[in-house]
Amino acid sequence: MKIKKITSLIICFAFVLGFLNISAFADAEPETADVYIAAQASGGFLTAPETVTVAENTAESYGFTDEVDGVSVLDALVKTHELIFGEDFTSATANTYLAAAGGYVSKVFGIQTYAFGFLLNGGTPNDGTDSQYGGYNGTTVATQKIDSGDKLDFFIYRDQSYYSDIYTWIDGDLTAAPGSEITLNVSGSSAMMGYLYKTPADFKAAAEPAEGVFLAWIGENGILDAIDGAATDENGNVTITVPSDFTSGVYYITATGTDDSDAPVIMNPTKIKITNDLKAEISAEYASNTLTVNINVKNNTSDAVSGAAYAAVYSAEGILKGISLKALNLSSGANTAAVTIDNYAYESGDYAKAFIWNSNLAPLCRIKSAAVTAAVPAE
Repeated sequence: MKIKKITSLIICFAFVLGFLNISAFADAEPETADVYIAAQASGGFLTAPETVTVAENTAESYGFTDEVDGVSVLDALVKTHELIFGEDFTSATANTYLAAAGGYVSKVFGIQTYAFGFLLNGGTPNDGTDSQYGGYNGTTVATQKIDSGDKLDFFIYRDQSYYSDIYTWIDGDLTAAPGSEITLNVSGSSAMMGYLYKTPADFKAAAEPAEGVFLAWIGENGILDAIDGAATDENGNVTITVPSDFTSGVYYITATGTDDSDAPVIMNPTKIKITNDLKAEISAEYASNTLTVNINVKNNTSDAVSGAAYAAVYSAEGILKGISLKALNLSSGANTAAVTIDNYAYESGDYAKAFIWNSNLAPLCRIKSAAVTAAVPAE
């Protein structure tokens, strides 16, 4: 009898433990990932590129299936449809917007097409194994896992005859002050050929200068604000002026249009940090064949800023007459610096300019020019 009671207690105890485990599992929060998503078609963004929290059960909640233990690209693609179509995208209507049987997309953003593509962290994701066709075996939206900090680009190829679309990168002066000029470089690689490269770094290393593409600021809701005259040269270079009404913060810029071979651009939002952290003004004094450009700088941050001050003097006709450079270490608060230009011959109408750069030679603030004053009138 005692044995039966003990056996009953063990069975009861096991049942309770099992119930508790099932309850705990049912109450567990799904795994999530914070992912930056940019979705585009026909040369425009379908929603504002942004960082989105994606749950591992997003696809399943709309009737789709992935093969990932965690958050999949398919989860993120379904989440993107939520953002684009809002309340119109439901579990009952999802198939009218998206079809991804076996991980292969045949309808996306409500468009029936096999010209869908996606990139992960600026490259074509693969499983690391060699493909019999060259390159590496790619993954699908249903088999590729994503993690917090990842970046996803969803797009429909615009060239659906030769699939010549290029994914683009912008490099150069990515920190600037309002009203300053910055020089940027745009390069691109064929998205269709991305499978040839094992890593995003390898993919970018294969990029070539993108000639003839245009630049645009990305505004609210992903709307593009084209920059007048901002077309790249044969080396992919372009110089633009940052709008003077920009305040301190992070802005996004992208290449757009087509290159000189008519290959459509796949836009890649690139951060430009605009800072008003430094305020500066100058005066310029001539004496004994030397020009002294005095720079008064206020560092509005709590951290020291290292960089360099570049001073130049011009004639009234805008002809450069002398230049000089001096390293700076600007503490928080007020700072002064003097940059001298030797062997300078003063003429009435001369004026000086100064620029403050960081260690990457990106401009940190805009400084108005100043007329040169002579301590002793020139003969």
